[in-house]
Amino acid sequence: MDFTDSQVFTNACVGEDSIEDMVSFAKKLGYVQIVVNCNYDGGDFREFLKKVEEVKIEGIDIVAGISIDAKDANDMKQKISKVRDRFPVVIVRGGLYNVNRAACEDARVDVLMNPHAGRIDNGLDEPCLKAARKNGVAIGVNFRPILKSYRKQRAFLLQNVATNLELCQEMKVRVVGCSGAQSKWEMRDPRQLVAISDSFGLDLGRGYSSLTTTPKEIIEKNRKIMRGDAVRGVKVIGD
Repeated sequence: MDFTDSQVFTNACVGEDSIEDMVSFAKKLGYVQIVVNCNYDGGDFREFLKKVEEVKIEGIDIVAGISIDAKDANDMKQKISKVRDRFPVVIVRGGLYNVNRAACEDARVDVLMNPHAGRIDNGLDEPCLKAARKNGVAIGVNFRPILKSYRKQRAFLLQNVATNLELCQEMKVRVVGCSGAQSKWEMRDPRQLVAISDSFGLDLGRGYSSLTTTPKEIIEKNRKIMRGDAVRGVKVIGD
């Protein structure tokens, strides 16, 4: 299957390894597409884009992604406006409820990542999920915090991730899984990530889709818009 890891970090941002090393290792694990992310704090991202574009490794598609931290809904919207036309993947980091809600209501957002982050609850409710479904916003699960957590913190994480995956399945909201790796040794075989999702109650088909068809469709859609072959928010139904 054509697997995608939708969020990894390299030494071009906060990671330890070079883009070349991360991509080469991803290829060995069986990925055919990898989204190299940078954290956006409002600064200049052109040098990052240049570094990603310069790396070419046969057999794997290298995509530039951006992860947004926002202090509130307005901050999120302003940051999205600055990056949306330059990146095929725009991720909003969740946690604050008003940011979670705003991300689900904004069709420019591709993935709301870890809406449960820093919370004792799951961070999503029915209005959020209805908005996410309507606007095509996927709910992301970054497995790195789970693998790095211990005891009580891990228990909360496991419970909240399981709750969100169950709700997404029930309300037909798309899910995107990723390693969130900051070094090549934190990357995981994609089938392992599918198995973890399955253990949380996400059915096997949706688990595979979270690492294959869903991220691929997001990237293809945004690349078409960036080339001028499509318009954001307009869906072609037929001739």
